[in-house]
Amino acid sequence: MGIRGLNYNTDSRVVKNHVAAGTGTNACTPVDMQNFEGVRFVVPVTTHKNAGTVTVTFAEASATSATFNTLTGTSLSFTGTTVADSKILLADIYRPKDRYVKATVVVATQNCSFGPVVAELYGSRKLKTTNSTAYQVADTDQQSSPST
Repeated sequence: MGIRGLNYNTDSRVVKNHVAAGTGTNACTPVDMQNFEGVRFVVPVTTHKNAGTVTVTFAEASATSATFNTLTGTSLSFTGTTVADSKILLADIYRPKDRYVKATVVVATQNCSFGPVVAELYGSRKLKTTNSTAYQVADTDQQSSPST
């Protein structure tokens, strides 16, 4: 039996819904890393104005009620140009020290919109058989050697 595709080897979750144009600090829902080796965050920047800045930082904690400590050296940023192309920011947090990891998206300078922010947990100790709809995954599909 071969290795299944990414749908069965990752647990994808929406951790922050789309945020319309504006400025401010937007904390994402923390992800529980128990039984996972790492998490990849996907942050789409959907619209931005010239010189608008989006920064993403990451933090970890031993419990969701504990103080989250910033992970040094893991911030991402994007500064808009006159061309309003959509962009994505990607971060991979591998084997964090603490059980919970969260992202925080800060929109500064000018109006930008982003999201939804997706966390893809990987390296599970157990392969799952279905994808959960508990984290806003609407549908999935996997094909093995599809015919054209």
